[in-house]
Amino acid sequence: MTYTPSEEERLHTAYHEAGHAVIGRILTLTCGSATIVANEEDGEAGHGIIADPYVTDDAWQRRGKYRQFDSVLIGRILTYMAGAEAAEFMGHSQGGDGDDRRQIAHAMDNLSRSMSHERWDRFERRMRAMTRTLVRRHRERIERVAQALLDRHTLSSEEIGKLVDLKEHHYPDEDEAKRWFAALELMPMAIEAGDQQAIDLRAAMVEHQRKRETRGDV
Repeated sequence: MTYTPSEEERLHTAYHEAGHAVIGRILTLTCGSATIVANEEDGEAGHGIIADPYVTDDAWQRRGKYRQFDSVLIGRILTYMAGAEAAEFMGHSQGGDGDDRRQIAHAMDNLSRSMSHERWDRFERRMRAMTRTLVRRHRERIERVAQALLDRHTLSSEEIGKLVDLKEHHYPDEDEAKRWFAALELMPMAIEAGDQQAIDLRAAMVEHQRKRETRGDV
């Protein structure tokens, strides 16, 4: 007998996958399609495609965006965190993010080798806080993608791009992604050194620059 998810389960899955799809694109990761069609064999309520980190790194370099490879891993962590965060923020949290947690743990393992356990815990908490900020800032985009998933069940990469206001090979949020990655690349070093003042100062600088750009001062 085929399992039919409840309406609340469908809402949870839609917002969860929309969180991945939107934040991945905001951070300019290479992403693909998304679906809320359950795969009973794999135990998935839905899934979205986030490309291998080397694919994203190559795409960045071809666009002239030369960042540390750790930035790809950090972007993936934020993107995988965004699924549960989006569902919870929209009031439809039901768990079911086991695969996300495995992906996050894998990326974190590669990042944390040069950091002490205590420092890494602080870094992880700050990434979760940044994920919450990203989800709240892009709530409208997440809602658009979630509603489209509820209506159509599966969206192609191109369809998601249009809903997130992306044109082909163009990322209107490239400057926003640059700010996030600049702050995140500095954070592990500051945390490892125990320099809380440097961490807070960098966060304040990022927010100040965002407000200036919003006002059109730059």
